Amino acid sequence: MTRTEPDWKRLVFASVLLAAVALALGFKPSQTGKQDQAATPDENTAVVQFARLDYTSPANKGFAVEAKDLARVQLVELGKSGLVLELFFLNGDYVLTHVDSLTFFKEVAGLQMRKVKVTRVPASKLSFPYVN
Repeated sequence: MTRTEPDWKRLVFASVLLAAVALALGFKPSQTGKQDQAATPDENTAVVQFARLDYTSPANKGFAVEAKDLARVQLVELGKSGLVLELFFLNGDYVLTHVDSLTFFKEVAGLQMRKVKVTRVPASKLSFPYVN
């Protein structure tokens, strides 16, 4: 059975239409993340597979962390004060810093991809509270 050109065009049109509807409804396909069922309504948790996490401090200083070193990542929303990044390392180290930008790199030459739990929470859920 050969496919005629009008059938092919309808298939492409239907695929594009379906993708547009999914985007309009806010559907976000999860390629490597899966939603945690135990998360409370004010937090979002996913297991994300990536190779490197880059972030920029408010002083425009850039940092890079390999996923193989991380136990988990927590993003804390401080409202108008911005976003705080909490990094929990496998060796027990901990980093707490304000961030201006955050980028997860799925593939980086020479680096291993790893699944890491990433949680976005309100300020009340900060793991180690500090005085601002």
